[in-house]
Amino acid sequence: MKKIFSFLFFFAQAVFFFAQTNPPQIKWDTNYYKKYNNRLVVSLYSSRRVYDIQFDTTISNTKPVNDFYADANIVSGIEIDYDKFSVSLGYKTTPPDNVLKKGKTTCSNWSFSFGGNKWTLETAYRKYTGFYDNNTGVYDTTYTDSTAYYQNPSMTNRSIKAKIFYFFNHKKFAYKSSYTCVYRQLKTRASFLVVGNFYQNKLDADTSFFPELTKNMYGAYSDLNGLRVIGLSGGGGISVNLVALKRFFINGTFAIGPELQLRKYSHYSGLVENKTSVAGVADWRFSIGMNLKNFFITGFVVYDIVSYKNKAIDISSTFFSGYGTIGYRFKFKTPKLYQKFQDTKFYEMM
Repeated sequence: MKKIFSFLFFFAQAVFFFAQTNPPQIKWDTNYYKKYNNRLVVSLYSSRRVYDIQFDTTISNTKPVNDFYADANIVSGIEIDYDKFSVSLGYKTTPPDNVLKKGKTTCSNWSFSFGGNKWTLETAYRKYTGFYDNNTGVYDTTYTDSTAYYQNPSMTNRSIKAKIFYFFNHKKFAYKSSYTCVYRQLKTRASFLVVGNFYQNKLDADTSFFPELTKNMYGAYSDLNGLRVIGLSGGGGISVNLVALKRFFINGTFAIGPELQLRKYSHYSGLVENKTSVAGVADWRFSIGMNLKNFFITGFVVYDIVSYKNKAIDISSTFFSGYGTIGYRFKFKTPKLYQKFQDTKFYEMM
């Protein structure tokens, strides 16, 4: 965490140091979207977040053998957006009502984005601890609706991600109008996009991931209790804003591409395996809401899907998040230091 904040701090210093002054000019079509670079946007959100990690083998007849969920139920948080910057922090987690059946999941998350309408960089940190196996009834004959799922309270997933988007139709299309509302799309428009991803994902547990009843199905991986992946990917897709009456909108965004993965498999016995692989990844988002002059209300969902497969074991990870957000754009006097940043060529590039 300290390394991440240090990087962001020195990155900001470099921007101010190397940028050269150049008065900003409007380079978008104001008939299609409006930008609120002099407003402080504050919004509160409530979200449902679920991590789904599926384990399968090449010899199994059931797909998947184990299907682990981390159910954070309801996460409440706050997001603050100003011009090119956005910070989001979850501050409260409400456990599900059936915690005895599913076990307790604890989570922490924050996100930071930087950039404009041409390109934007999104970063996020997520940590989820406590998973249950939704497939318990498939292999455990003693399981009933009144008994608990198999639970692994030490199973933890940590991820750090950086994702950069570039939008080709940035003069008439505003992606952020559907998610951070620093912009407001006035007319229907779409844009092709390219996307790049870099992340580190770490999944581990105190003992084997698998319950005793399914361990024998994984062969040499029966005592697997750790997987660390460093991923680098690139791809393309499309994003569409459908707008009615300059107020109501629907957005759909989809991207797909290949990914290079550096994997480290850790076993309870102490064995460590390093493998390199190429896989496919997909990212899709959907948003709907009402975006007025100052007030907005949105609802959106985000899916991140990635596969970690080798000749013996197949692990797939899906992160789902559904948000409900309500916010307002407050009048805000731009600080003098930030005004100098707005007069730079680097700012104009965004």
